[in-house]
Amino acid sequence: MMENFVPLSVTEQQRIAADMAAFHAMCLKRDGAVAYKISELELAQPPAMRAYFRRRFRYWQGLYSAAFF
Repeated sequence: MMENFVPLSVTEQQRIAADMAAFHAMCLKRDGAVAYKISELELAQPPAMRAYFRRRFRYWQGLYSAAFF
C-alpha cells in the first residue's frame, strides 16, 4: 500500500486545505451564512493562500450556480 504513496509538499498541502475551506465557505454562503463566517475561513488560511482561497471560492460559486442555469 505504501508504494502508492505520493508525498506532497507543504505548498500542495496548503492548497488542498484552502480548496476544501473554499468549498466549505461556498456551502455556508449557499445556506445563507453571514459574511463574517466566510471571512473567518479566509483569515484562517496562511497569508500566502488567501488569494488562492478567494479564487477557489469564486470557482466553487460559479460551478454551483452554473448547475442550476
